[in-house]
Amino acid sequence: MQGKEYKIVRTDAGYFIVPGDDVQLPNGKVMGKDIILSEDSDIAALAQDPDYLSFNNKALAIQLDISSNQISLPDLEQIPFAEF
Repeated sequence: MQGKEYKIVRTDAGYFIVPGDDVQLPNGKVMGKDIILSEDSDIAALAQDPDYLSFNNKALAIQLDISSNQISLPDLEQIPFAEF
């Protein structure tokens, strides 16, 4: 996205794919500067907030399904944050 790599963040709630550092979101905030995520971040809640990781009621972060030692990766072309 914008020539930058996506980022995977591990939290207590699981793993999330989010826009990478230095990506400017539609709300004008920049990942890694205005929005800094850590293992304590509630990314699911931030993905519902238009001031953070939501745009036009679509999450700009997606949780990875990691179960039984297998990772199911979403089709990145189908997730909303690939659009901007």
